[in-house]
This record gives sequence, structure tokens and C-alpha cells, in this order.
Amino acid sequence: MMFNYNMNEIKTINVLLYLIGEKDVISVSDIMNIIAFSEVRHLNKYYRPVAGDKLFYLNNELGVVAVKSHDILMENKYND
Repeated sequence: MMFNYNMNEIKTINVLLYLIGEKDVISVSDIMNIIAFSEVRHLNKYYRPVAGDKLFYLNNELGVVAVKSHDILMENKYND
């Protein structure tokens, strides 16, 4: 059975802000891993995602990436 969930961009931004605010220095790969693990765990436990971000495995240092979260982080990283 396949479910389509709409991504909640406000939840995604709030999750990112929370994670960034928890530590002074946190890497993009750490953030991506936390979000991916949280989405998978939440899906397994509650049968619905936290924010609905799509997860993809990239063959680089990031591993599993929440696509929209990654785009938001990268966009803001270079616009400071």
C-alpha cells in the first residue's frame, strides 16, 4: 500500500531551527541524518511522517537526505 503525504514546509523549517538551536556547531550531514532517522522511526511507529519530506539515499557523505530540508539548508547557507 502506498501513501502520498504532502510535505509540511512550516514543520520542516521548525525542525531545522530546533536542531540548529540545540548545538552551537552542527554539520549538515548530522542534521540530515537526524531528520531521516526521525522520519523513518515516526513512520514505523505512527504510520505517518513527521513533516512528510521525501527521503533519498545519495552516494556521498550525507547518506540518506531529506530533500526539501537539504534544499532549505543549502539555500540559507550561501545567502548569509
